[in-house]
Amino acid sequence: MAIPEVSLYKKNDNFQNKFSHTFELINKINRFCEERLSCAFVLVIIPELLQIKPDLLNLIIRAYRIDPNDYNWLQPQLALNDFCIKNNIYCLDLLPIFKEIQQEEPLYFGLDIHWNARGHLQAANEIFKFIKKEKIFIGVQ
Repeated sequence: MAIPEVSLYKKNDNFQNKFSHTFELINKINRFCEERLSCAFVLVIIPELLQIKPDLLNLIIRAYRIDPNDYNWLQPQLALNDFCIKNNIYCLDLLPIFKEIQQEEPLYFGLDIHWNARGHLQAANEIFKFIKKEKIFIGVQ
């Protein structure tokens, strides 16, 4: 079995530079939405299953002999949130709410990385609440 893609979480003081192209594309999408479509862009950060299920993360750490001290499992969220704040981009990180809800009712298909129907519904509800709270679109009540 191949090691799951965990390099994204490896501690990296140069994370911002390593993903500068991604950040540049996000900025372009945001500008396109503002200038060409006259609408707001919202970046929604979708958590990975290993961020939601501690037992899965621990299994990966043990199976592949990963030193957890070499990793920051929140690095992508922190970098994206920081980038969005600095660039005035709306950002919704689903990790906190998904982590909380996953304890009560699964949001993913078993060990599959995709959401089940409950996960999609929860994401839609959270996005709607965010849009309403931030008053992003007129007419959303």
